Amino acid sequence: MRRVPTSFGSISYTIDSEESDVLVSLEVPDRVPLRALRLRLRVPHGTHISQVLLDGRPVRRFDPRTGTITLPARSGSMEIEADVERT
Repeated sequence: MRRVPTSFGSISYTIDSEESDVLVSLEVPDRVPLRALRLRLRVPHGTHISQVLLDGRPVRRFDPRTGTITLPARSGSMEIEADVERT
């Protein structure tokens, strides 16, 4: 998706999914300072997110049950990798 309008400006992203991981490239605008930024990844029934990396570093704030990842409230490019495991 490119330049999707949101309440805080246009956002662009790509999502690539494989059997055991999901890769997300996210471009967040700098138009309005963010208070929070969350990404929800819907994974197939019977699976859950087991680990998340943001720009190669571990992210500890994610809910494996809902697939919601709490990201830093910053603008710019982000690369997110979520490992998916069977429940």
